[in-house]
Amino acid sequence: MKRFIVMTDNVTPRQTQLITDTLHLGFRGWWHWLPNAWLVTATDTDAATPQTLSDAITGAVPELRHLVFELKGEHDWAGFGPTDPVKGMFEWLYSQWATKS
Repeated sequence: MKRFIVMTDNVTPRQTQLITDTLHLGFRGWWHWLPNAWLVTATDTDAATPQTLSDAITGAVPELRHLVFELKGEHDWAGFGPTDPVKGMFEWLYSQWATKS
């Protein structure tokens, strides 16, 4: 599984929707609980790279400043937010992103 972090400058609700629509069409999964950040997954066989993801975002919102990072290898994470099993902030992270140690 490929994992990417996308960080953006301040986005409008319309720009958020355009980015989310782009990710929905071209990538395996995404998480967007923080206003200017997305976590994105792609399968290992996908041609996804930081550049292709950046190009997709630029195609959807040409004027938006953003950064894309790819995470490789083992990594850990921590956070604070709602933990409800159904609507919790971390459910997708536990099931799709990485195992928290």
